[in-house]
Amino acid sequence: MFRIMKTMLKKRGLLKITAKGVSMLPFVREGDTVAIKEKVAYNTGDIIVFSYENQILMHRVVRKTADGYWAKGDNSFRIETVSYDKIIGAAEAINDETIKAVPGSFVKASLDIGILFIRNGFDAEQTKLDKQYLKYREEYLDV
Repeated sequence: MFRIMKTMLKKRGLLKITAKGVSMLPFVREGDTVAIKEKVAYNTGDIIVFSYENQILMHRVVRKTADGYWAKGDNSFRIETVSYDKIIGAAEAINDETIKAVPGSFVKASLDIGILFIRNGFDAEQTKLDKQYLKYREEYLDV
């Protein structure tokens, strides 16, 4: 699927996909149409579509690294290490509305939750009970 999507994007310049899952709530909802474009470089805060462990994921860049990026779903805990060659493109629009930049404080808070999850031994239930996560959920995820 990765190669097909990458080829279609190169050929068309823009690729529309349908979002699945809840990892990007409340920003991207299941069934949303997301337009993606290829970029030369990706920035912290961009929503990227990439191949990870034989899946196609759509998560936000939370940090640039020397050899790629860290990505994380807004409504998930895991941080993925993503090399540039695994990225299909970045979300440009959702349901035909151009995506606006998110505050750096939001991206940092999301990254901090991913780090908290690691510190908690990858225990989602323990992480959900932590004050830091409860504040993040209330401030950024509750709609």
